[in-house]
Amino acid sequence: MTDFFVLRCFALGVCLSYVALAGCGGTAQVPQLFSGGAAQTVPLGRQDFNRGKSWMSSSWLNELHNPHHKKQKFLYLGASGNGHHPVDILDYGTGALIGQVYWGLYGGSNLCSDRNGNVYAASWDSGGFEIQAGTTKVIKTFDMQGNPDGCSVSKSGDVAFSILDNGHEGCKGSGVEVFPSGDRHGTFHPGPESCNMPAAYDDKGNLFISDSKLWELPAGGSSWMPLRSNRSISSGPLEWDGKYLALLEPYRLCETQKKPKRGCIDQIAVSGNRYKVVNRIQVLDSSCRVELDSGWAENAEKPNGQTTSPATEIVAVNDGCYPLPIRVWSYPAGGAPKRTISIRHDAAAGAATIVTI
Repeated sequence: MTDFFVLRCFALGVCLSYVALAGCGGTAQVPQLFSGGAAQTVPLGRQDFNRGKSWMSSSWLNELHNPHHKKQKFLYLGASGNGHHPVDILDYGTGALIGQVYWGLYGGSNLCSDRNGNVYAASWDSGGFEIQAGTTKVIKTFDMQGNPDGCSVSKSGDVAFSILDNGHEGCKGSGVEVFPSGDRHGTFHPGPESCNMPAAYDDKGNLFISDSKLWELPAGGSSWMPLRSNRSISSGPLEWDGKYLALLEPYRLCETQKKPKRGCIDQIAVSGNRYKVVNRIQVLDSSCRVELDSGWAENAEKPNGQTTSPATEIVAVNDGCYPLPIRVWSYPAGGAPKRTISIRHDAAAGAATIVTI
């Protein structure tokens, strides 16, 4: 879940101070956003940037063991594409990079989280793995029957990895593998159609997938059930936003001549064997075309795992820009981005999840 941007200077008056690193043994400095005045810098405890080693800021580790620790929100970012990219851990408020997790060949591309703040990564080349909350420790790997491209965690702790390919020709082997209570061994549920997109749990433990229409794997069930509607939808990644299923529509279906730089998200209500698109949210970017990756994060009152309140913000990497900005939009209002968190120069766009630790 899960599958939730940054520039230099904008008409909005938001500017970015660039990274400055001290020498070996010194303190790393990372950019913060500001509106006028001097840019601020945030000290980090380590500076193993892009060296292929996992690390966490010593200042954060000290804070984590503080008996008076106050919880903070963190943004976890995966990366898709070629290269040995880490899972980045950023402070959601300041954009400070406080840690990186390297695992396998390509790290984690699509991410989701559970109620305890543990993060799950679906990596095409490295399989699925779980990262302990607030650390860089990989505490579990999953034995799966194919290459995952997305994940979702139910309220009860079931973990579903969307499998795009399990060795069959083309996408004939796509489906979803469910790991009850987060066990290492799961049950593979072949997709109802080919080339299924990342699936999502709702707050009742039902699992949904979008492939030209909406399909449901009821909680405790073993087969997909087609849902009916008088409105067709596209194939795209799903999220649970705390109230509705949210479908990320392909950008090519959202653009118009009047608004050529927009993306859109459909909110979908499900009742019985029917679904209804109740709202289409438009997200805009004045600097470039909006191309959100297959996973985006929702910021709700309690954003871990299944949100207990509706999302008020979404955050994602806009793959339509370069360098790649990490933008934040109001939700479900949409519109122009309200702020930019950071810029990625060295990694392709990837999915995100927000946790409170």
